[in-house]
Amino acid sequence: MNHAIYTALSGAIANDKRFDIVSNNLANANTTGFKKSRVSFASMLPVQDEETKKINENRDVPDNFKKGVFNTFTYVNKVKTDFSQGYLKETGNDFDFAINGDGFFVVKDGKGNVKYTRDGNFVVNNNGTLVDRDGDQVLDTNNNPIKIPTENVKFVNVDEKGNIYVNDNLVAKMAVVDFQDKSKLSRIGNNKFINTDKNIQPKESKNYSVYQGYLEGSNINIVKEMTALIEIMRSYEATQKVITTIDTQIDQRAVNDVGRIV
Repeated sequence: MNHAIYTALSGAIANDKRFDIVSNNLANANTTGFKKSRVSFASMLPVQDEETKKINENRDVPDNFKKGVFNTFTYVNKVKTDFSQGYLKETGNDFDFAINGDGFFVVKDGKGNVKYTRDGNFVVNNNGTLVDRDGDQVLDTNNNPIKIPTENVKFVNVDEKGNIYVNDNLVAKMAVVDFQDKSKLSRIGNNKFINTDKNIQPKESKNYSVYQGYLEGSNINIVKEMTALIEIMRSYEATQKVITTIDTQIDQRAVNDVGRIV
């Protein structure tokens, strides 16, 4: 088998992975607080010496690639989250909040799992607890659920630092935290993240403002994502042509050379 087929095939597989990620970005273009994903590629080097073997051993690729690499392969190296700012859209709802700057709201589910999100679409439940759309409790700076009075409430105001005032009385301050290394945050669905490195604890964000009556939109640029999809499709088609061409050449050689009397 011509080894070049495997090189072309690795490119097709990598493009297929990138297609899924870009498609997911586009599907969430209108999701509140969504942060897009980005793909980085790398090459699996031919195994020629001990130094190259050590490099390949540290790559996140299948073991059979590490043991028997005889050509150069392309593969998806990392999928990173782009935490850049999304646009702010006004809703006018008292319990809609958007972060402009760095940081995340902190929520906790019924099992005690702490999560982080940029989606500030909150409501007050029947118990007077501020919760998100999944029913997870929104936490204050002391990691306690935020309680909002439900009787004789004339107005609710929230300042830029997340201090919540009910009838001009301070009742809580929403936690807005940030991480020095955001690469340790892992998506868990529903627009939330968890911290996968317990050695790195979040700290109160220093560079942020909370906007009441606003929600943060996604940071997706639809035009750029559509352009990326077109590029992926063209690249995928090119690798298919390469594989077809090589396969045709192999068939022709088999017909012409195999079984020839010399």
